[in-house]
Amino acid sequence: KQRFFVSEADFQHSLAIELHKIFNDTAQIILEFPIKKPGEQRIIHIDIMIIKDSDFYPIELKYKTRPIKSEKLYENTKIPVSDLLADHKGNDDNCYHVWADINRIEWLIDKGYAKSGVCIFISNNKSFWCAKSNPNSMAYAFRTTEGEKASGWHKWNVKNDTNSKHLKDKTDLFMQNAYNFQWKDFCDTGDKYGQFKSLFIEIPPKNKKD
Repeated sequence: KQRFFVSEADFQHSLAIELHKIFNDTAQIILEFPIKKPGEQRIIHIDIMIIKDSDFYPIELKYKTRPIKSEKLYENTKIPVSDLLADHKGNDDNCYHVWADINRIEWLIDKGYAKSGVCIFISNNKSFWCAKSNPNSMAYAFRTTEGEKASGWHKWNVKNDTNSKHLKDKTDLFMQNAYNFQWKDFCDTGDKYGQFKSLFIEIPPKNKKD
């Protein structure tokens, strides 16, 4: 569409609309599909669940932004774009949650609850794909920069701070498959922070691991 989204909800609903067009009523497209892991109190919600021929295909989305200062108009309306986007902080947490989304879909596939799945991360914050990572940082193992590879155990760096707030409700993650993070151009408004890139991660069926 060559346009950015105003929020993650905008991203979620826009993708759901396109999926409805693609499947043409041959599949159910459900937003915020509830999942409860055995032994856990909280209910998690899958951003988009595709149900086709009795098979489940989860899609998890992340949309982390920097504000854009622009005089351009949005979607051919008279609404100015200036300060339209949220300024998301805490890259360590945001990176970790991308990995956690992948891990969650792996769990669904491993348990036989889902066939395969996809995680999509879109951002105009360059630190997610090209920033130099500090090996001493808490979330060094969960970086999302270009060319990073994910497989096996990835653990929080707790050498200096075992009581960090970063560890609240977070655990080390075991990645059952091997992933290579490759960012692609999504759109560019030509403004400061106007370059958007996307990370598309496919989580394969249980019998087709790479």
